[in-house]
Amino acid sequence: MREFIRRAVRQVNGVPNDVLSTLENQVRLHHELVLDAWDEMRSRGAAVIHVTDRDYERSRQLVNEILQAEGAEAVTLRRTQDLVARAIIEMIAQEVAPPGATSLAAVVIEDGGRGSEAAGTNGNRVGG
Repeated sequence: MREFIRRAVRQVNGVPNDVLSTLENQVRLHHELVLDAWDEMRSRGAAVIHVTDRDYERSRQLVNEILQAEGAEAVTLRRTQDLVARAIIEMIAQEVAPPGATSLAAVVIEDGGRGSEAAGTNGNRVGG
């Protein structure tokens, strides 16, 4: 999953919303990109505390679509889908952040790095 995100960042010149769009398109076709990395992303998502409402909902919808398409086999994964949605946002934010920068998904994805105040959320979406 991380390698796919890195390639997407290079292809769309690091524009966070374009990376998320590219990821959405590929993951809808290749569910295994998310499903194979589920445990790692679940763990990563538990540490993410700041995400913007818009991108959180977008990522959560993508994860939900994957689980619905997988059917009964994915029922047990539903309990942790919010964590995976947060991890997707954070992974993109880390890849588009300048080297050495601390990644805050709320800042990088929602408003291109202008600051969470500009996004109107103050970066305070906590929990799922």
